[in-house]
Amino acid sequence: MERSGVIMDRSGLKMERSVFEIEPSRSETEPSNSGMEPSSSEASTYLKADGELLGIEGAQIAPPDPGIVPDMKVTLATGGFPQLEVPKGQFDGFDFWMAIGSAPEQLGGFSTMRRYIQQVTLPPAGQAVIYTYRAQYRYRGASFGQKSLPVPITLRS
Repeated sequence: MERSGVIMDRSGLKMERSVFEIEPSRSETEPSNSGMEPSSSEASTYLKADGELLGIEGAQIAPPDPGIVPDMKVTLATGGFPQLEVPKGQFDGFDFWMAIGSAPEQLGGFSTMRRYIQQVTLPPAGQAVIYTYRAQYRYRGASFGQKSLPVPITLRS
């Protein structure tokens, strides 16, 4: 439906302008989900393949096995310091415990990286000390699974 009207521009000149009335669409006259826009999965342009790429569609990832035991390796890094290596996978990182010589095991720290070099005091020249390490995964901010088997390493200076 067309109707015409007179409008004034800034200079005061009168101009005639056609105005078209548009019938409201169905979605404008009927209430939707509380006035919110449709979610991406309800949109007409949404493709399931896009949702799979974004990680919001598809199979659920199974939670890790609570009996998992980290496969920890300890090597000597540059400078003679112990380097702990634990495959990270879907975990936040790992806690590690250490024992020096025959002393009791104590919590040594937490790493979010796959490899961690622990800066320890090396023994005096000509002496050696055995450090023993164990690791346990962290998942969603808490210790998870079982501790690894003890892995000893000898430090010398």
